[in-house]
Amino acid sequence: MKQTVRRTAKKELNINVKIKKYIGTYENLNSFRHDISHGFLVSHISGKIKTDFQSIELRFFKKIPKNMVPHHKKMIKKFLKS
Repeated sequence: MKQTVRRTAKKELNINVKIKKYIGTYENLNSFRHDISHGFLVSHISGKIKTDFQSIELRFFKKIPKNMVPHHKKMIKKFLKS
């Protein structure tokens, strides 16, 4: 899974990362789909962040946005408490 994290960071953000910690697996199940997300804490090694065709915008935030995907919000809150 670590190779996938590094490859995805390079492909989707144009950056190279070092994996520091596995945060956990989070699921969201509803009547339409079953999402599974894996969270990792990474550090930036090289490259300048840029978006790809899948992104409308890229922003950094100090407070968790209200419109964030619920299981992503849960993952971030749990990490910040640890």
